Amino acid sequence: MPEDVATVLGAGFLGGYTTFSTASLETVRLLQEGRRTTGVLVGAGTLVTTVLLAGLGLLLGSLA
Repeated sequence: MPEDVATVLGAGFLGGYTTFSTASLETVRLLQEGRRTTGVLVGAGTLVTTVLLAGLGLLLGSLA
């Protein structure tokens, strides 16, 4: 694999992983603070949004 391709893939993977970790941590903190409604809404909203956007990406990629 060319070095620049590995760099782009690595940065994309690590960037996505850290974003997911931060969103998960913030959701757990909300729940631990007793802000259950907000925590559940944030967690569910993140899940729904990411799945919809992944589907949109796949759809747009299939059109190309």
